[in-house]
Amino acid sequence: MKKIISNFFLITFFTIGLSSRGWAQDVFPFLAKVTSKHVNVRSGQSVNFESLYQFNKDDKVIVVGKEYSWYKIELPPLAKSFVHKDFVQKINATIAQVIAARVNVRAGKGIEHMILGQLNKGSRVRILEETEEWYKIEPVANTYGWISDKFLEYESKSVAIQNKKQDIRLFVEEKQEEKHEVKQKVNKDVNRKVKKEVKRKVKQKVKPPKAEKQKKIARTTKPTNQPKLEKGQVAVEGYLKPIQNAKSIEVQYQFIINEQHVYDIQGLKPVFDEFLYRKVAIEGVINTKISSLYPVILVSRVQLML
Repeated sequence: MKKIISNFFLITFFTIGLSSRGWAQDVFPFLAKVTSKHVNVRSGQSVNFESLYQFNKDDKVIVVGKEYSWYKIELPPLAKSFVHKDFVQKINATIAQVIAARVNVRAGKGIEHMILGQLNKGSRVRILEETEEWYKIEPVANTYGWISDKFLEYESKSVAIQNKKQDIRLFVEEKQEEKHEVKQKVNKDVNRKVKKEVKRKVKQKVKPPKAEKQKKIARTTKPTNQPKLEKGQVAVEGYLKPIQNAKSIEVQYQFIINEQHVYDIQGLKPVFDEFLYRKVAIEGVINTKISSLYPVILVSRVQLML
């Protein structure tokens, strides 16, 4: 009897040990690191499926599931993702709206390519490239790729992801562009009225007042309102904005504190795109290896402030 009880506890302990060892990677989503060079992201759970993208060693990916020996991941921003022009209508140069129901998103420019997902009528997409019949678009929500588990290594659970649809972000960007166009039109109207007034005064032989010089804040001017940086961990609160015409693929965001650009941000684009123009708290360390006018924070955690 004692031997049976002893064996029971040994089996129970062994089973619990195995379960706890694999628990971290069985709870999705989590952040993983690519362990090899030129690792393919495929459109299905086999090497027979077409490649959508290639990762380099130490690149980070967000894992959302697993089937057999393949991890299901969020597609990176430049992964292959195409829609036919007949089913979308351009709103502006970079954003289009779906005009049909259940429009297929494919892995290539042709109906012979794998279907990655479907778009509903009214959805918005970001256009990356344009060909004769197809648009290459930024991967949308609910489209995923697959990587063999032998090429990924668990890294962290400290990635805060908000379940906010991409349509909302595209709608915000569209309104901001409209606002910018309206502002430009107003400025042109103002300039036209100013010129007209100056001509009138010249005719009356009245010296027109000197136009006040506008202060141009160039990105080449070093900011003076940066907080004093300390060694080690950095924890700050503010707003994320994209850097217009970013020169580095690693640094594509600026961090705004009290309406001032204080930091540049390094991290995963699929994560930070979910937090644009919203108040967040970020944690990380200053990356001194990247040359930039502003201190660059390599972010380890980002959280929405309610």
